[in-house]
Amino acid sequence: MSVWVTLVSFFLTFAPAEDNFPGKVPDNLVQLGSGEYFSNVALVADKVHRQLQVWQKKEGKLISIQSYSIDLGKNEGDKIARNDHKTPEGIYYFEKMLEGANLNFQEYGIRAFTMNYPNLFDRREHKTGDGIWLHAVPDKKGLQRGSRGCVVVNNESIMDVSPYIVLNRTPIVVDRELNWVTQKELDQQKEAVTAWLKTWLRAWQTEGIDEYMTFYDDSFYSRKMNKAQWKDYKNGLNVSYENIKIFISEPYIVRHNQEWQISFLQKYSSTSYEDFGEKTLFLKGPPENLKIIAEDFAVANNMQATTEFTSSHLSCCGDSLGSTN
Repeated sequence: MSVWVTLVSFFLTFAPAEDNFPGKVPDNLVQLGSGEYFSNVALVADKVHRQLQVWQKKEGKLISIQSYSIDLGKNEGDKIARNDHKTPEGIYYFEKMLEGANLNFQEYGIRAFTMNYPNLFDRREHKTGDGIWLHAVPDKKGLQRGSRGCVVVNNESIMDVSPYIVLNRTPIVVDRELNWVTQKELDQQKEAVTAWLKTWLRAWQTEGIDEYMTFYDDSFYSRKMNKAQWKDYKNGLNVSYENIKIFISEPYIVRHNQEWQISFLQKYSSTSYEDFGEKTLFLKGPPENLKIIAEDFAVANNMQATTEFTSSHLSCCGDSLGSTN
């Protein structure tokens, strides 16, 4: 009996995780992109089951594309410090692809993708270290040696997953163990976050500064401003600009536990100023009580962004915030 239990335990640990939860999806990927600007593909790594999975949004639903066996840091747990040989857990993006003369084939296989560890959440928690990659190993080496903190696959897998990766666009969410939900439950999360987003936008657009600031955590810090300075800054803009209108595209929402990234294309206009670009909100908390800890904005003037913004019809915001329909 003990041998049988051991075999069952082994299978449940190393079989593709989604096989153990048929009909369910990971709750990390709340809302992927629908067009070309925000990726409709995301990677998730399950450390307990040692699986890297590719998921894609098709016709509004998450579809499992493929799973790959992985190796991880030699030591268990979330990465905290340089040289702790742990694999970080969180939301990351691929920054560079390395291969050929730029890569040590004997150590990293035929291709590697660098990841943006430490991300903003990591830096706020004073985590240290760098050089975290998704990379391969030579065919003669196995996936049970333990890495210095990287996510590792074999050469065949790195080539198979490469077409799904768009640098700085495709996320990889590394989780200790994935939390599986139904598509309906995931859609309910999306609706709750979208409702929160609408309320935040309305407070911003109607220039209700006190209500607007309730959406910001006391730890908020962006553009070298803390929460109090941000309030003064925004209040000054409200005084300077009249008839503020804010239009956004459908939000892109990924999460790791209670850490969230919400991104969207945003058009801001007033009687004397307007801009267009990509806004990213960094938040913490459960869906019903999200708080912004930082936000970022980058001007977007490429045709891809303009096309996606126009085609989205601002569906997340409703007619009360304006519409291109």
